[in-house]
Amino acid sequence: MYSWGRPLFSVDYIDREFRKDLANHVRETVKFARNVNDCMARMVVYLAHHNFKKVYRIRHERSGLRTHAEIAGAAEADAKEAWS
Repeated sequence: MYSWGRPLFSVDYIDREFRKDLANHVRETVKFARNVNDCMARMVVYLAHHNFKKVYRIRHERSGLRTHAEIAGAAEADAKEAWS
């Protein structure tokens, strides 16, 4: 079903995560943010959590307890600094 080799896989993946986890990003026209600045602030916090705190759990690769940022090549010290 999913092809990790596709050029736009990472974009499709994060779009799916946004639509799944953030109420303002569902596929309905009646859902919208009343304040754009608050919506963008929620997006930044969500992306920081996704990259620096959430454990990387893709089936084809067993990563242990590494985060998405560590899989992408960010140093652990950089991840801790970015989160704090």
